[in-house]
Amino acid sequence: MPFLWWRESTMSFSYDIKWELINSKFNSSKFKSFVKGFVLASGVKKEDKLWCKINSFDLIEKFKELLNNFKFQYQFEKGNFIFEAKKLNFKNITNFTSFYAGVFVARGSISKEEANSYHLEFSSNYQDYFNLIMERILKHEYDFHFNILTKKNKYVAYLKRVSSISTFLQGIGALNNYFIFEERKINRDMKSAMVKFTNLDVQNSLKIVNSSKQHCTYINFVYQKNLKYLFNEKELAFFDLKLEYPYLSLEGIKELLEKRNIYISKSGLNHWLIKLKKIYLNNKENK
Repeated sequence: MPFLWWRESTMSFSYDIKWELINSKFNSSKFKSFVKGFVLASGVKKEDKLWCKINSFDLIEKFKELLNNFKFQYQFEKGNFIFEAKKLNFKNITNFTSFYAGVFVARGSISKEEANSYHLEFSSNYQDYFNLIMERILKHEYDFHFNILTKKNKYVAYLKRVSSISTFLQGIGALNNYFIFEERKINRDMKSAMVKFTNLDVQNSLKIVNSSKQHCTYINFVYQKNLKYLFNEKELAFFDLKLEYPYLSLEGIKELLEKRNIYISKSGLNHWLIKLKKIYLNNKENK
């Protein structure tokens, strides 16, 4: 089963998009535009020929099938599709959805699901070919915010903005994978939000623990230094409960005080704690 093994080993989100695009419903006009995009992105000039190579066995076989079905003239040699440059009129492109689908199948990629950031790109080997690819995109009514750079003698256009990637996937006809991308984005955003909330909960818990430790230190100091006379019975009852349940919320302690017929708001309890701290600091300095 070598064919199935090879296909499984090349599975990626980029591959899934390419597989969807190359299995689009083509007519003759759409397929010609697809081939032109494919050749402009991957073509290497050798005399009057353009040599185009892709590395996926099943994409190669599917492309061969389409070329044969639409009676497209080509040669296949050493893993390369070979086209006569003069027979491809790159100025006359009738379907831009199929054209950019061809560009992506030839030289497109998108970041993996587990990547830290979003990234979609495509490239071409020559500046004049790259300019032809970018010409229509730059005139598009939607500003894709493509970034452009040159690396390893290739001309590269890439997107980082999530909304632009989504729109581009729709624009090239990869609708199934557009919905998958949107779902992954939502799941990723939810996970990120959960992590933030978890971290926030941890931080809040640490604040409560540290604050409670301080309060217990103040109370024990008051008791050890015989400073109870500075507080009334209700305040001392609150301090006793605070020592007994150091990490219980003020709302929880408020409910326990009510069982002792002591009724006070949380702001009132905070006021008692402020008074406690002042007495602690004043007497600590004077000891």
